[in-house]
Amino acid sequence: MSFDLTRRTLVIGLSLLGPAQMLRASTGKSAKRRARRLATSFSRAKARDGEVLLPDRGGTRWRAAGPARLDPAGEGLWWFTAADGSLWRLAENPLKPEHLGATGKGDEHALLQQWANLLGDGVNGEVNGHHDVGAQIVVRRRRDFAIFGNGRIRMADGAPVRSGFSILAFVECSVFTVAWITFDGNRSRRIPKEMPAHNVQFLGCHRFRVSGVRSVDAVVDGFYIASPTPKDATSHCSDFMFDECVADGCFRQGMSIIQGHRGTLRNCVFTNTHGTAPQAGLDLESNPGNPDGSISDITIDTCRFVGNAGYGFQVSYMATPIEIELLNSVFEDNARGPILWGAGSGTIADCRFLGDDPTRNVIRTFGPKGAARFRLVRPIVGCADQHSDCRLPDPHPAS
Repeated sequence: MSFDLTRRTLVIGLSLLGPAQMLRASTGKSAKRRARRLATSFSRAKARDGEVLLPDRGGTRWRAAGPARLDPAGEGLWWFTAADGSLWRLAENPLKPEHLGATGKGDEHALLQQWANLLGDGVNGEVNGHHDVGAQIVVRRRRDFAIFGNGRIRMADGAPVRSGFSILAFVECSVFTVAWITFDGNRSRRIPKEMPAHNVQFLGCHRFRVSGVRSVDAVVDGFYIASPTPKDATSHCSDFMFDECVADGCFRQGMSIIQGHRGTLRNCVFTNTHGTAPQAGLDLESNPGNPDGSISDITIDTCRFVGNAGYGFQVSYMATPIEIELLNSVFEDNARGPILWGAGSGTIADCRFLGDDPTRNVIRTFGPKGAARFRLVRPIVGCADQHSDCRLPDPHPAS
């Protein structure tokens, strides 16, 4: 049992509820006294039939010491209020959709939204099954959590392509990780078009990492990094990393960064973007009216840009992006060419241009005269052969 009086929160781990399950209570002003009483109450819970019964994955029931009542303002059966007025939440950690009844059949949006609502403050989520959702899952204003697993979350057949129909949106979250999951936009069974229905959105988020995630067949963008209030620089995404991620088969972009600062993309693959302009693997592009420098200090290192219908990588002059670093990356067979550059400052270093890319404009600048600036260091255009000394290793080799 531990106390955090600054947050007025009590956390008790109980073997009664199984391994790694957690109970949280708002303890108010008399934190120590109420905590002692609640701890004593729960220590006797085995011998009592609690008034609140919560379904377990095995069909048994979790019991809460009472008397207690369900909180109508809460989230299903997972929130309840004890007789002394304290608000409690029960969650297995890591919490799986199956704990809430998910079976991998039909549209499980409601269950996965309920699952997402329970994350944060140390409660993590694990996804190892395949789940279809008919609308967007939102994680809003949460911190200190991770979502991970080898599962897949797919947009349902025929789901609309408009706002509210991304797969997963993180809104104003911080200090979190997303790892290994596949997000499938199911574009072959929907109608792709340029609307805010990206596979995975990060809006106004800070201090996060996305590792080993695959975003495939998006009806718009695979990954989308932006701000809900672009004119407020403090709301721009910041301090993030994507490593060993893949964007494949997306309709507009593999990834778009609209407002972002101090971000790193490492060992990522952006491939096979095709559908509607710009069709880039990666696009750094603020919107008209955004403050200057809405994109800054972005490093792209050891990434691959292959077979995109537009440019492999492009950065717009809009809102004057600065300090863009493109390093150690490979460009191959991008239909419009490897790089379109409009940033106000940055570096292109040790990049390789293979396949048909050397026959096109390897680096094309655009924007107002003198606006696009960069340092070019040791580019390699083409190879005498196609062995390992000419190509960087693929961060996602075929199994």
